[in-house]
Amino acid sequence: MKIAILSCFYPYRGGISQFNTYLLRELSKRHNVKGFNFTRQYPALLFPGKTQYVAKDDDAVSTQSEAVLDTANPFSYLSAAKKIAALELKNVRLLVFDINKIQDIFAPGEVDRFYINFCDPWP
Repeated sequence: MKIAILSCFYPYRGGISQFNTYLLRELSKRHNVKGFNFTRQYPALLFPGKTQYVAKDDDAVSTQSEAVLDTANPFSYLSAAKKIAALELKNVRLLVFDINKIQDIFAPGEVDRFYINFCDPWP
């Protein structure tokens, strides 16, 4: 199976990045998986800490991913979607909508399961 994961990966620091690294590694044992990463998570002005990147003394596991999405540049959303679409995945749809309206998008029984990692806001 071909799988694309669009999320935060190394060299960004933090638990989400590390979780996704392990997820990608495990899925890659049985599937063709490609990670898509951010070109920038936060503009420097809005970042609350020293750095959003892994420091040399951090205990972080690295992985390969393609940086495609800039959270502060909406024009990058389309180019990221095109790169993912180029993988020709048969069961992927990139949607931007309010999750409370999910029943308006999918018919009853149309989808077996959703995986939502790191939703925002947290329930």
